[in-house]
Amino acid sequence: MLERIHLTIVAEVERRGSLTAAAEVLCVTQSVLSHSMKKLEQQLGTDIWLREGRSQRLTQAGQKR
Repeated sequence: MLERIHLTIVAEVERRGSLTAAAEVLCVTQSVLSHSMKKLEQQLGTDIWLREGRSQRLTQAGQKR
């Protein structure tokens, strides 16, 4: 189930360009964000991010948030 926190995480990662930068702003660890996003992708059955090294950008499915 998509929750408000997921939308906040997606927006911050998109704005900042990485989970690490978003984690700093959201005052959580990068690991927490990574696990949350992986769990969400599994629940939705689709990838939200294209991972490019340490940076990420939204897939088409992720852009339709």
